Amino acid sequence: MNRVFRSLVAGSLVGAAVGLVMLAGRRRGMVDTGQMDQRARGTVRMVRDNAMKWTSAMKNGTEAFSRRLARRI
Repeated sequence: MNRVFRSLVAGSLVGAAVGLVMLAGRRRGMVDTGQMDQRARGTVRMVRDNAMKWTSAMKNGTEAFSRRLARRI
């Protein structure tokens, strides 16, 4: 439980830092919208692919776990 709490706090801090950096960059006017759109598309694609991989891994792990439980019962 302690590990979960620490990871949540660390993730929140990292997310807040990234958000502040993005806001600071926008205030300065240094963000090129064309490049931002391309980077955003790449990021969305990467997040989608990672989500699909994690979903597949969770599904496979859950199925394997349930098969093991069924064999023991």
